[in-house]
Amino acid sequence: MFALICRKVFIKSLFIKQSVTELYTFLSRTEFLVRSCLIIWFFLQNTGCQTPGTKLAHLCEHKDEVSFCLQNYQKRPAEFLDEMGILGPNLLTAHNVMLSDHDIALMAERGVKMIHCPRANLSNHGFPKAPQILESGASVGLGCDGAAPSNLDIFDEMKALRYSMIAYWGLPSFNPVVMTCPTLLKMASQGGANAIGHGDILGSVEEGKKVDLILVNIEQPHITPTQNLVNTIVDAANGHDVMDSIINGKLVMKNREVLTLDEERIRFEATQHMNEIIKRAY
Repeated sequence: MFALICRKVFIKSLFIKQSVTELYTFLSRTEFLVRSCLIIWFFLQNTGCQTPGTKLAHLCEHKDEVSFCLQNYQKRPAEFLDEMGILGPNLLTAHNVMLSDHDIALMAERGVKMIHCPRANLSNHGFPKAPQILESGASVGLGCDGAAPSNLDIFDEMKALRYSMIAYWGLPSFNPVVMTCPTLLKMASQGGANAIGHGDILGSVEEGKKVDLILVNIEQPHITPTQNLVNTIVDAANGHDVMDSIINGKLVMKNREVLTLDEERIRFEATQHMNEIIKRAY
């Protein structure tokens, strides 16, 4: 579907003389797939048209993508993007499962921001080289790959990545600390801020940064008592334990009540839209 959208926008820009800058801006705000949109990025890069901002790409999500690039371009996806001048600190890549050691070194050198979507990736594509990516010095964050396949709970993503990495990379080498809880918490916070290009003002609680934080109720039997709060939060807490949320100094959720949105209406309308889509499908 997105490939079709890209082609339509590209054709429109040619036939009604829409400016290349407008097209580049549109794509810079939209995710692209290596297999379907490379020709557009190649065109835009060679026009010299560039705009600031983070670009989002699905990269090395599964083996077919790697095979496609090798067959058609004789390069792996990361190498091809680098040849096109796309790899850089303003590129955010999602998934990053089928990366070679060379891919990891290249992307780390270019400052690419990477995101793992553990539950989606484990169920469809395999085990990422998260420990090796972190060892390279690259910034890694966590995502959920959308609302359809999961519950959007980053706490669950931390758990999934922790135990899958211990099982796949840790146990064979007798390394129980291959993916530690402090590392995962940093990926979920600072890694996410880095990914959207705002690591300097978001991602941690410190002087000079925006007041973006959540308050977790730790006075619960599955969290307290604990000898190591960070480990317990990663291993035992979940999204339902978040009581308050503050964004840029503004309280947006208090005692689990969202203050800025009509939650009941949103659920009602979402149910209506879902039923309409189901009817059209059948």
